[in-house]
Amino acid sequence: MHNKIFTAKYFRKKHAIRLCIWMSREKKLRWFSSQFKKKPHLKKIKKYYKTSKSCNHRFYSMFDKNFNHIGHFELKNINSNNKSAVLAHVLLGDSTYRGKGFGKAFIAAILALAFGKLNLHRLGLAVHTNNHRAIFAYLKAGFQFEGLIRDALKIGSRHVSLYQMSILRTEWKKGLAQEHL
Repeated sequence: MHNKIFTAKYFRKKHAIRLCIWMSREKKLRWFSSQFKKKPHLKKIKKYYKTSKSCNHRFYSMFDKNFNHIGHFELKNINSNNKSAVLAHVLLGDSTYRGKGFGKAFIAAILALAFGKLNLHRLGLAVHTNNHRAIFAYLKAGFQFEGLIRDALKIGSRHVSLYQMSILRTEWKKGLAQEHL
């Protein structure tokens, strides 16, 4: 799906190379999945993609208006009956765009896909409680807090908590309407 700045397209195996580069360069990006506790490598990323690929789990790559591959995200647990999904492994990997206010546009492209093309009613996510930039971007995009999941993940030798957040189609539409005022 396309917005003014970013375009989401289905993930292709060739995109795994960029994903591996991003995750290798910056230690903090290795949270991407519990599959990658150590330095990621291409075979492991491709295996993760292959084993997780199903009708209710979709992988996407994000591109800028010049068709540069700049990020990644996944929609998991896509439920056509409930019209819901879980947003996971959101990664604005290209450092050109990180820390410069592009998070909201990145998330806007995801929401346009989820609520526009996929016609979902609800999109949920879980985010590390110490990932302040992501939390701020989700809140700006219209996500609401639902709760705290305590000590849900073990990273290294310590456990971290997650915030459960979601946005409904009506909230997304309301946000779009307010942007056009």
